[in-house]
Amino acid sequence: MRRKADRVDKVAAKVVLQSYRGGTCDESDPLFREALAELSNDPALAEWFQAEQEFDAVMAEKFRNVPVETAVKKRLLGEEQPPVATPGR
Repeated sequence: MRRKADRVDKVAAKVVLQSYRGGTCDESDPLFREALAELSNDPALAEWFQAEQEFDAVMAEKFRNVPVETAVKKRLLGEEQPPVATPGR
């Protein structure tokens, strides 16, 4: 994250933090740890990150509430293989 220009640091930190998932192995990843450390140095970045995390939580909840057919859900989660097309059918 360390670059000569603070603006580049902030942009780089935002790119990394947009994919951060708290409560996962992300917390021990050196790249995320470095980006998270930038939050204590930049109040505006910390405010942005808080809003980003709140937005992500709202979106995740909305996606959890979308009804999905059981067969589709199993395929998406890799629990079931999609049907194989048979030539001539």
